[in-house]
Amino acid sequence: MNPLVSQFISAVLRWALQGAFAYLIAKGVLTEEQGSIMLVGLVGSLVTLAWMLWTKYKDRLKFVTALAAPIGSTERQVEASVKAGDYPSITTHKDEVPR
Repeated sequence: MNPLVSQFISAVLRWALQGAFAYLIAKGVLTEEQGSIMLVGLVGSLVTLAWMLWTKYKDRLKFVTALAAPIGSTERQVEASVKAGDYPSITTHKDEVPR
């Protein structure tokens, strides 16, 4: 993912979460300290989730590219194909041969 896009998404997410926690603090549901602690924990867990989804996506992309590569292709060749954008759809069904 483009680093600028990921920074933009995380900034918007922090802004939305801070707004939600500010509302809860203003209504007396949370104290300021509880809001800060919850915000840090929630952002940390969302970043972890995003990282896991991103790595799963990249692993699947590499896997289907390797399946579509000629026999005897090296891992470096598969990675070069992925980097060049020459890869099959990651939504290829398990019973289909990636093309």
